[in-house]
Amino acid sequence: MGEPLRTGQEEWNGDPRTYDTRKIDRRHALAWTTGPLAAADGGPVGRRVRGAPGLRLTVRSTTGTAGLVAHLFDVAEDDSARIVTHEPLNVHDLAPDRDTTVTWRLQAAAYDIPAGHRLMLVVDSKDPLYGDATVTWTRTEIGSPPGAASFLELPLG
Repeated sequence: MGEPLRTGQEEWNGDPRTYDTRKIDRRHALAWTTGPLAAADGGPVGRRVRGAPGLRLTVRSTTGTAGLVAHLFDVAEDDSARIVTHEPLNVHDLAPDRDTTVTWRLQAAAYDIPAGHRLMLVVDSKDPLYGDATVTWTRTEIGSPPGAASFLELPLG
């Protein structure tokens, strides 16, 4: 059985893979992290994600296509993480070296983030699980220009 299939089955059975966020190569991926989440009621849950998060980013590429993969992680105090949700997006018909704002929905999730943990959004142009539209030896930039601010919209329950 292949690694992706095994990992998926483990996650379905309540034993998700653990990732070391210190190993995310920040030269090739962007990462944004919240501060520790506090429970509003003083309980064990900092936030409850219920639904499909939305993401808007501005993309600029040196070519007409780009692949993006967004991952949303639950990050513990020791920087170990578990995936909350993710979703790839291939962007076509880009005007080289011009800003294009893209929006997409990540996969729906029902996930409780423990109090004290952080949320981390990672956006990369490569993921071994997906084919992508990124052309080798090109550059893709992510921005948040005035009038088209980038954001992550979380459905909280």
